Amino acid sequence: MLNLVCGIAGGRMRGRSEFSSTANYISVAAVAFLLLTSVSSATAQQTSSPSPFKLEGQVGLAAEAYSCRGIPERRAPTSSQLFANTQFNIFGLKSGLNLLYSTDDTRVRQSMNRLAFTGEWRWLQVSLGDVSPMLTKYSLSGVTVRGGLLELTPGKFMVTLTGGRTQRAVAYSQSAFGRPSFAQWLYAARIGVGSSNGTHFHLIGVLAREQVGSLDEPQELAPAENFSVTPDFGFSLFQGRFTLQANATAVVFTQDTRTAEVDLPGLPGLSSSLFRLRRGSRLSFAGEVEAQLRLDGFSFRGGYERVEPGFQTLGVGYVISDHHVVTAAPTVTILNRRLTLGGTFSWSRNNLLGQRLATLTRMQWGTNMQARIGSNLTISAGYQQMDNANRPVADSLASLFQDQLVRTFMVTPNLVMRAGSLTHSLTLSTTYQKFTIALLPVASSPLISPNFDNVNSALTYSLTANSGLTFSLSGTYLRSNTGATDLDAAGVTLGSGVPFFQRKLRVNVSAGWSQNWSSLASAVTPAGSTGSTQWMMTLTSSLQVTRRDAIRLNLRGLNSDLNGASGNFKELQATLRYDHRF
Repeated sequence: MLNLVCGIAGGRMRGRSEFSSTANYISVAAVAFLLLTSVSSATAQQTSSPSPFKLEGQVGLAAEAYSCRGIPERRAPTSSQLFANTQFNIFGLKSGLNLLYSTDDTRVRQSMNRLAFTGEWRWLQVSLGDVSPMLTKYSLSGVTVRGGLLELTPGKFMVTLTGGRTQRAVAYSQSAFGRPSFAQWLYAARIGVGSSNGTHFHLIGVLAREQVGSLDEPQELAPAENFSVTPDFGFSLFQGRFTLQANATAVVFTQDTRTAEVDLPGLPGLSSSLFRLRRGSRLSFAGEVEAQLRLDGFSFRGGYERVEPGFQTLGVGYVISDHHVVTAAPTVTILNRRLTLGGTFSWSRNNLLGQRLATLTRMQWGTNMQARIGSNLTISAGYQQMDNANRPVADSLASLFQDQLVRTFMVTPNLVMRAGSLTHSLTLSTTYQKFTIALLPVASSPLISPNFDNVNSALTYSLTANSGLTFSLSGTYLRSNTGATDLDAAGVTLGSGVPFFQRKLRVNVSAGWSQNWSSLASAVTPAGSTGSTQWMMTLTSSLQVTRRDAIRLNLRGLNSDLNGASGNFKELQATLRYDHRF
């Protein structure tokens, strides 16, 4: 097995000439360091004298092989991953190292490799490498920074500094997975008083820009940059039973930094010293406020969120602009915590400035319940409803009129029985969903009703023995009915797990069958039926070689048959993983 791992890893690395040799050296050096320190840690633990040095963590290697027939490959034929994480404490100095290196990395998309070092001493925390700072939802979140982070928390004061590259340059490629982009850099600072989870006031600034010239042929792609300022405050009262959090982000975003610069009247030097205002730069806002109340047997969470049209920033992974949302969620627990009742409500609307051709208003509300009946039976149930109303701003746009109503009912009873060394569990999950839509008919074309009803049910039985033996059997059924199509789907899955050699070796096997078929019949669609059948099998084994070392093997196979039609395919995937803990 070790030869297989090394062969796949070595072959893959030799085939990827575009990878940085520096990253390879860093990965190998990091793993070698961890292996040496793990040995020294194990030796130190054998002595009875206390040591001011404490080391723990994990290092490992995974190799994967993949093949398919009948469809294009969904992943590389072979790949390998090197991963490690360690934490150590030296006289109160806490530190750690995290590493992820994959040979499946490619220059046609953003890097998936990660390397991070962290250190902490009293009120000082330092992180180097790949960090993911979370300041506020609309200032800096969901972005990985390859650089560093420094946080100082002396007493009630807080200072946070972070900066580095958030994405590398990706050239134009014919690959379906790649998208051209400039190299992007980001710098952020937070200063204030108090902890983010309690009473505090912080001021946050974020500067991000795409590097001009990092692409040889930018063509229509334009380099962007932005600067944002966010005041963030919160209150915590009555020993944390009531909290209030609020923040608002103002961002100046420039879509193309190649346009001419402009100066703000009365603010000379601002554009050149901090952020260069240009023709086309725009100012927009986004913010949120949330309040929570926690009492014995009752809790409530409510909030308001608003994102102005055109809000865009390089410090957030993904933003939906032009909407505001009101939310509320109460929860009540009664009958000695045997019954929990909850509710959810949200109302949202877009077209805040009246610039769209239609306004979409959405209202969602629902209730949920969880009841413990005796010591064996638990019942969960819920109802959710969503209303979408799309209203055109003018009578001449009546074709944009649309009303949608989605209602969902859910019930899940769970029965658990214990008899000697055996535990039986039986769960039935049923969901019914009804979708209706109202449209204004167009005289020039027939109107097909898109309404549908869905019934989805799953029954699962599982058996667990004190010896470690497990057995499970589950069946699923789906029925969907529309005006033009009837869809049915059913499936059965059987699985079992068996331990060997005093549970040092465990083997889990599962097999499944599923089939779906649809019938077509409408005024504009020819009558007919189609269907497909899938067979699946999974084998997972885990061997605990020593108290610190484990080997895991996973095999997965899939066979899909379109019932005689073209498009049949087969897939096979194997993954071998080695872990060492210290």
